[in-house]
Amino acid sequence: MEVDRRLLTVIVNPSAGRGRALRLLDGVRAELDRWAADVRVVPTRDLAHAGQLAAEATAHGRVVVALGGDG
Repeated sequence: MEVDRRLLTVIVNPSAGRGRALRLLDGVRAELDRWAADVRVVPTRDLAHAGQLAAEATAHGRVVVALGGDG
């Protein structure tokens, strides 16, 4: 499947950095919305779940963006 670089899936760990990722999310989303045709944000429970979400997104031709807060 061809990847459309303007279709983004942001995988966010809501507990990363003691909630820092969630505090940054609105600003990150606003910047990505300026460039991308479609931005979807999905929260993850753990690393395995993040991998599953990433695999699903790429299978649908989306670019995956990881948003954490641990550094």
